[in-house]
Amino acid sequence: MKPITGLRRDHAAITVMMGVLEKLCAKCWQGEEINPNHLDKVVEFIEVFIDRYHHRKEEELFAALRKAGIPLDGGELGTIPEEHASLRRYIRGMREAAVDYRKQPVSGMYKFFINAREFGSVYLRHLDKEKNMLYPSAEWVLTGGEQEVLGKAFERIDGETGPARLVEFHLLANRLKDIYC
Repeated sequence: MKPITGLRRDHAAITVMMGVLEKLCAKCWQGEEINPNHLDKVVEFIEVFIDRYHHRKEEELFAALRKAGIPLDGGELGTIPEEHASLRRYIRGMREAAVDYRKQPVSGMYKFFINAREFGSVYLRHLDKEKNMLYPSAEWVLTGGEQEVLGKAFERIDGETGPARLVEFHLLANRLKDIYC
């Protein structure tokens, strides 16, 4: 599989989870009780699958593009790594809120709602930028050999995360979609 195809496959699971996150926010806003284990699972998906796994692969992609001579400082593409870093603040906020929700449901849910809405707002634009700018640029610019090297880096990241764990994340996104969407 070409490396960009794998990133697009990741985006499919991420898009499902973003839909779940949106529905959770609607339930928060309506004051409905939410299974705290589901909050934990959503945050785990975001922390591990999106931030530690998917963003790591994109950082490898950026390195490959720079090595190919593509200037990534400034402009829309140059903001993507900065967005990865800034999104971590909202991820930490969701993690803390999920823990707080078990002790103080009202304040925990409010904190979760605020951080999740901010995360979702930024991340949906971020995904669109990757889909419509970053990935097509990479497919156009990177040679077959460069894509092969990138693919090997992605395989290493897949192995470090664990193939079974990656399947679990895809299944989790669909399971929560069935519950909330």
